[in-house]
Amino acid sequence: KVMKINILKTSLLLAAALSVTACDSFLDEQPSASSNAPITSVSQLLSLYDYASEFNSHVQEDDYVGANLTDDTGIPTDLYKAAPSQFQAGSMCFYAVESSVMATTIMNNTWSREYSKMFVANTIITNMPSVSGTETEKNEALCNAYFMRAWSLFKLATIYCLPYSEANRSKLGLSLRLGTLFTEDVSRCTLGETFDQILSDLAKADELCAEQNVPSGKAWRVSKCAVYAFYARLYMYMNDYDKALGYADKALALAPALFDYNTLKWGTSQMYPAADGMPEQEIRYCETNSWNMQKIYQWKEWVFIRLQYSGLQWFIPSQQLVDSYDHDHDMRFVYFYNEHGNRRFFVPYDAYRYNPFSDGCYTISGLTTSSIMLDKAECMARKGEWQAALQVLTPLRQARYATGTATPLTATTQQEALKQILAERRREFPFALRLMDIKRFAVSETTDDDVTIDRDFFKVTETGIDDGTPVHITVKGDSPKLAIPVPVLDIQNSKGVIEQNPFE
Repeated sequence: KVMKINILKTSLLLAAALSVTACDSFLDEQPSASSNAPITSVSQLLSLYDYASEFNSHVQEDDYVGANLTDDTGIPTDLYKAAPSQFQAGSMCFYAVESSVMATTIMNNTWSREYSKMFVANTIITNMPSVSGTETEKNEALCNAYFMRAWSLFKLATIYCLPYSEANRSKLGLSLRLGTLFTEDVSRCTLGETFDQILSDLAKADELCAEQNVPSGKAWRVSKCAVYAFYARLYMYMNDYDKALGYADKALALAPALFDYNTLKWGTSQMYPAADGMPEQEIRYCETNSWNMQKIYQWKEWVFIRLQYSGLQWFIPSQQLVDSYDHDHDMRFVYFYNEHGNRRFFVPYDAYRYNPFSDGCYTISGLTTSSIMLDKAECMARKGEWQAALQVLTPLRQARYATGTATPLTATTQQEALKQILAERRREFPFALRLMDIKRFAVSETTDDDVTIDRDFFKVTETGIDDGTPVHITVKGDSPKLAIPVPVLDIQNSKGVIEQNPFE
């Protein structure tokens, strides 16, 4: 069945989690060292969840779609020609929105990774009736499992399905893998049924959750703050702004304080060698460039940690995105956009690189205090409370701009206020949330927020990038092309049971 390979990987992870020594796990008792260690206690199940999260398997979201597809990314044709060997067809198919190549590339791996996480959640849920432990311990493990399954389903739906709307509820949704058996049906249900399942799982997590605040240093664990913040993001995507606003308020009441970017410091620097008429340049990196995962886990604003990962370590911002920042005073730009910092020092092209964490590997895709504030402000603006909505973001701007330079957002109309808020959202969360936003904007009640991806590149095929065939790419937010094709390998493994998205 479709999950065979992924289940094998997760089974090995399960064996590892159950066989680690007590000092390396969250177990209260020493489990068997056997790779066939039986699951007998709830502490083992919670250890499985924690072990994978602590060692980055769960918190990492592989998403070349987010890194390359949206209008946040801009790859000038001259940049490609300067170093064609640095651009792989397997990742550039997203930039070119070439569906046939997306379906076959190994970089279309969000599907497999998120279903693997769901298998871990299902393992916890299905084994719970037969393990020992207190009711409190069982509720905690189940809470985290239901939340994780809901999160993975939501992540998959925002990538592989059309945007949620009443009109689209009957369209293709996901395979609802809710158990651990190979015989489980893997056919795709409707989009409406998919979101009903997400809401059901999140409601169960909410009911079982006892922890109010975000656990310090363990933001992969679920809290009421995380549940409310997830509800806010989910209902925002579903264009239910009343419910989203209510949950955003509840989440903010429990959320950590904003992190003041003025407390960040410069870290290392490197010299960019002179090349093709460009002088030698110094590249300065923010201290976060060298943070390891344990340091990232301590990021003050985490509500629920998820990190979008790019193995190429090259988030290339579009000129439009670069121009949206105040280059002198917005510390998000000053610290995280490395001029000449394309990490390919031999590439004779002067390009920015977005680099918030770990040498360009990660950007934030999870829930943070700032994401909740932005959700609240947007909902208020859409509901007509646009003057107050702009004020909601004043503390965020003060925490992001150089001391004394932040100015409040202003507008004279609701339309202008919404645009200002959405621009602030884009500056705060480039790449990671943009595809989700583009798709939901396309089915909102107003056209003022609509986004069209419009750019020039080259023809991308399974065999490579043809720089002799320029193409102009125009894709609207409700285009079927933004329902990314399911990987062909998974369709083949399902013996054709999983239905492919239409390419056009």
